[in-house]
Amino acid sequence: MNKNILYVCYISPGWPLSAFPNGIVTYIQNIVSGFDSIVIPIIATNKLCSENLSNYKIIDLTDFIGNRKVFLRVCNKIFRVKLIPKNIKDWYKDCQVKNYYTAIFKGINTVAGNVDILEVEESFGKAKYLVREGGIPIITRLHGPWFIHGPIMNLDTENGYSARVEAEGEAIRLSDGVTAPSLDVLNRVREFYGISLSNAQVIPNPVPAVLQENQWQYKADEKQTILVVGRFDLHKGGDLALDAFRIVASSNYDVELLFVGPDRGVLVDSVSYSFNEYLDAFIS
Repeated sequence: MNKNILYVCYISPGWPLSAFPNGIVTYIQNIVSGFDSIVIPIIATNKLCSENLSNYKIIDLTDFIGNRKVFLRVCNKIFRVKLIPKNIKDWYKDCQVKNYYTAIFKGINTVAGNVDILEVEESFGKAKYLVREGGIPIITRLHGPWFIHGPIMNLDTENGYSARVEAEGEAIRLSDGVTAPSLDVLNRVREFYGISLSNAQVIPNPVPAVLQENQWQYKADEKQTILVVGRFDLHKGGDLALDAFRIVASSNYDVELLFVGPDRGVLVDSVSYSFNEYLDAFIS
């Protein structure tokens, strides 16, 4: 590889963005599209759409982890047996995850060679397994620390919540660097885990520039429409969007709401409501 060029690899939940409308994929697409010629982006994913039209170097991780699926399914069935002690099950699960990320690391090295920086999301503490492999500086990107978002979705009492929060904290501590979309998120991580993170940097989520002629312009004679794009769940505030629209529509009978996104439902007093059920229950 040309050492006058910086090779940056991103582990993505899927690729390309057109096939995977996901916040992490959106971030990766937007940030790599802004790189100049001295930075070469590499996208590593195990969910690659066959219609990939990207100009970036792509690593299909299924070539390295796909052949383990049958073996893992058999092992998972075996370790569901209730008589097997919990500490043995935890040991197996940890080994399974370690092997998974070892395969990912091997795949990136095999295809891309000497990557200069490897960036991964903080979810479930992925970075701690990659750091152990050594050889590549690991950057953890704070997309949504679970200690912040779990309680928003009323999942902080669920099994696995504490273990996930602990794993993410360990990954953040072990990472060679940390980036966050805002100073608020970064400071909350510092306070919650009690770490200074001197190696951290705020990099706001980038968005592509929009040409002047394509920018939205208010026109009084057009139908008034409120557009909401995102999942209908507590995480994205789908319930708040409907509550706010109810207030607006109570004095403006012409306004329209267009909600675009998957319906995952919201929990209200331990009861799950789909989009239509929430309308029937709370929006007159």
